[in-house]
Amino acid sequence: MSTKEMTALKDRLASLTPQEKSELAKFLSELTAYKKYVTIEDPKSLVLTDLPFRQGQVVEVVVIAQDNRESEERVRDLQALLKETQALPKAQAISEDEIAAEIEAYRAGR
Repeated sequence: MSTKEMTALKDRLASLTPQEKSELAKFLSELTAYKKYVTIEDPKSLVLTDLPFRQGQVVEVVVIAQDNRESEERVRDLQALLKETQALPKAQAISEDEIAAEIEAYRAGR
């Protein structure tokens, strides 16, 4: 959620009537899962604010590094693609000398 969207949401929440606030609080008290993306500022500390849970409620916290998961998925996709490419008949017919010559030509800018 962007800063602009967050500000608009906070403004909307501030304008709720007491009954709307009560209904929202009841809904949030029944909430069992909540997802929030944060950027780590200090690797020794993680601060979560504005959570929809009541004081004293026990919650489970699972921290997953978003970038690592995406990178690992990309690596697996690339490895699968390379295996498929290497299994092609034309790829199997290429010699090590041809590969070395192609690399040398690329590095020489040819």
